[in-house]
Amino acid sequence: ANDIPILKAAEDFGTKVVHIPHGADPDFFSPKPWDQRRGVLLTGVYGGEHYPLRGRWESLLRRHKIPGEIFPRPINYVKGWQQAEILVKQYGEALSRCRVKLGCSSRWRYALNHFSEAGNSGCIQVSDLPLGVEPGFHDMILPVNAGDPDNVLISTVLQALENAESLGNRAYSAASQYTVDNYAARFVSVIREILR
Repeated sequence: ANDIPILKAAEDFGTKVVHIPHGADPDFFSPKPWDQRRGVLLTGVYGGEHYPLRGRWESLLRRHKIPGEIFPRPINYVKGWQQAEILVKQYGEALSRCRVKLGCSSRWRYALNHFSEAGNSGCIQVSDLPLGVEPGFHDMILPVNAGDPDNVLISTVLQALENAESLGNRAYSAASQYTVDNYAARFVSVIREILR
């Protein structure tokens, strides 16, 4: 989304621009039975200028205004694919054990991969809405605004917990089109269309 001005400029010159949302790998991101799932989870980079809503979520969790836990962000650089796979498995397990995930579309408001990962794990995400996504993508999200007061953020999370099973099922259904296989198929389809 921080490339949107460049992409719009390219479109002005007749270049076709295609956006394909990220997909999650069901081998790592899939739901656990509902009775094995608990609470609220925050993942990713907290705060800073890039993820303002995540910083607010972290503060609410640390002040015990929202019940939940924080999953620490993995290190940036790993020592090989084996370590990377372990970290992805741990992250996928954490998502599949929660009922509600706290999210943020960043200051650029784009569809980060965590939206499809959470949806494919069967949990609803309370987050601000990313811009420029196709119909159905927002079914994975119970929306808030990054500038909402704390009491609105808290009440939305509590509402999500009360209705987590039905909202999680809705998110999982919507996320079925955002898998790595679907991403690859859509990418190949776009390339074939361009090459015609």
